Amino acid sequence: MANARLYGFWGSLTEALRTGEVQNENKGGGENVFAAVYADPDRLRGFLTAMSGISAGAAHAIAANFPWSDKKTFMDLGSAQGMVPATLARAHPHLTGIGFDLPVVKPVFEEFIAHRGVTDRAVSRWKFLRGPSAES
Repeated sequence: MANARLYGFWGSLTEALRTGEVQNENKGGGENVFAAVYADPDRLRGFLTAMSGISAGAAHAIAANFPWSDKKTFMDLGSAQGMVPATLARAHPHLTGIGFDLPVVKPVFEEFIAHRGVTDRAVSRWKFLRGPSAES
């Protein structure tokens, strides 16, 4: 995702430094970058995969360092694919988790949770809450 989407914007670095203006899809009042991402299933999957890559280190640190033993539930706001919920579920089977994101993300979240081996707990332990639509 970083290469496919962001690399071209580096060509405008000088302009960004000179003007302080954004150099992405929003430049010149262009299309909302997130509306474009959520409208295209392939771009959405790439974006969500990138979010998992970015959050993996933090997910493992949270699982290892937060005192989860006396906790029962957690909620991940903006759960994307579900890296944080899946990591916590694997590390702490006593937890019940909630993933919250836009409705279009739900199938990708469910696929990721299954791939991470927590499907057996997905129905009883997971609840995917729907956020506002991308148009909001």
